[in-house]
Amino acid sequence: MFSLARAYGKQNLLDCLSIKIFCILALMLFLGSESLHEVSFAADEDALTQESETIWCGKSSPLWYSFIRQAMPENAIHDPKQRHILLGYRKRDWQPLFFDSSFRLTSDAMIFIERLKHLKSEAINPAPYHVKELLKDVEKLEQLRASLRCNALNPLQTLPRSGRLEAMIPSVVPSGVTESDPNTILSLPIQFSAYEPGDEPEQRNDELFRTASAIEVSLIKDLCRYAKEMHPSSHHELTLALWGEISVTELLTKLESNSPHYASVRKALAKYEQLTREHPFKTLNLPKLRLGSKGHSVHQLQKRLFEEGFSQGKADGTFDEKTKQAVERFQLAHQLNPDGVVGAQTNTMLNISYDEKLKMVTKTLKLLRESRSRSYDRFVRVNIPQFVMEYYKEKKIKGTYRVIVGKSSGKMLKGQEKMIGVNQTPTLTSAIQQLIFNPRWYVSDRIRLELNNVVRQDPSYFSRNGYVATSGSYPWGEPRLYQRPGPNNPLGRVKFEFPNRYAVYLHDTPKKQLFQQIRRDFSHGCIRLEKAVDFAQALLADDENQEARKVERYLTSDRQVYVKLAQPVPIIIEYVPVSSDGKGQVIFCGDPYGWFDEDTG
Repeated sequence: MFSLARAYGKQNLLDCLSIKIFCILALMLFLGSESLHEVSFAADEDALTQESETIWCGKSSPLWYSFIRQAMPENAIHDPKQRHILLGYRKRDWQPLFFDSSFRLTSDAMIFIERLKHLKSEAINPAPYHVKELLKDVEKLEQLRASLRCNALNPLQTLPRSGRLEAMIPSVVPSGVTESDPNTILSLPIQFSAYEPGDEPEQRNDELFRTASAIEVSLIKDLCRYAKEMHPSSHHELTLALWGEISVTELLTKLESNSPHYASVRKALAKYEQLTREHPFKTLNLPKLRLGSKGHSVHQLQKRLFEEGFSQGKADGTFDEKTKQAVERFQLAHQLNPDGVVGAQTNTMLNISYDEKLKMVTKTLKLLRESRSRSYDRFVRVNIPQFVMEYYKEKKIKGTYRVIVGKSSGKMLKGQEKMIGVNQTPTLTSAIQQLIFNPRWYVSDRIRLELNNVVRQDPSYFSRNGYVATSGSYPWGEPRLYQRPGPNNPLGRVKFEFPNRYAVYLHDTPKKQLFQQIRRDFSHGCIRLEKAVDFAQALLADDENQEARKVERYLTSDRQVYVKLAQPVPIIIEYVPVSSDGKGQVIFCGDPYGWFDEDTG
């Protein structure tokens, strides 16, 4: 009876296990290959927490295990921030990532070290990377390798063998190699050979392992730091590189910014570093200057335009046509009306120091690297200070649109990280989920209060403009209002909705003339879009949405129509002070909301 029960229990257990295994396999197939890496990584991290240090010893590379562990801090195994490093070594059975079997730095290592030498060109602080110390260790390593190879030609290689792997010199010298051929000797691989404890070659071998391991650990830590600074969301790619599933060179390529503005801004970094270093900045107090002006003020203007690269002509004190064109280029690069006249606004921009522009460029490179847009192939990006929206497809700009953003003025409120004006457009990441053609405009509490003065002067204002009372009421008791679709509706013909806690959205506007302004911060926080209908058609076409064919029909009526996207499109609203015109010229957008002043204050 008991045997039957046991047999029945075993069968049930096997059935349960079979079901569990089937479910796990189904889940793995559903998750896909990238998720499988994440599941495996999580499982290995759990194992890392539970296993003792002895389990970590490399089976095929005990010497590397020993010396790399010595090069690591004592608390590395228990430090959560070091787990991905240790897990990578475990995956590779403690084989080094940056060295080959002859203790030569790999091509990946050389490429990465070259990147480390030029961190400043990416506006990355080189101090934490200790590059000078790293290069000294590399030089020391080469000296040790050369010493061991040269000693391969002396009687040391005939010493009796003890069976240890710690003394390493070439045990075989190819024919044709002589002591007078040092270049060939230096290129020879180092092979394992054994010596009695205390022999000088053994000590050199220990030093070789110790130095190489120190370089290895340093490069690994630098790689992790560099990946985080170049692409904060690159943990998955970094993990694959540490596992040896992609090369370090492949990782470095993936870390590069995909922003079409990054290269231009990076070039501007070198330019303004040089200007700051070589040209002491002097404030200009220029009178109004235009075509035909002459004198010392024109000479000062021409000199400044030449220094900053907007003019190639000589500073002769005459405001000629070439000077006018240089002023226009300067104005376009600073989001000013390009009229070629030096007035108060242009003079103000001329007095932004090179050092201040360098800070803006440095800030921009960091922001572009940190942009959430890097995670997507198809997305919408709004840069508030530039008053521009870009629509990307396959990581390339498909369309550029002018936008109107929230006013810089108004009451200030404490946000999560900074003071934000009630009218200012917030930065956020979301996804456009649906379009509304002929949208109703539901009047918010704040805007309804602002309309009081209008209604006092014109009691018929609401009825004449298609406002309708709803069953709800404002906090002060008056019925809530919405405005019917029509030519005066502030939302225009189409609205783009994306969930966010600020209740802002993207929409058309009947006030098309405002897009001709250079500075366009006129709204209450939402984003008004030029050519909104064209953008709507592009979204629907790329969504392969059947409603794309009906857009013209919808626009001939006043009926409110909701169209959901099959694939929501990410939208990233950013605040970046420098951009480019797509032709290599950087554009200084500035800080209209004063957010950077607050950061530095």
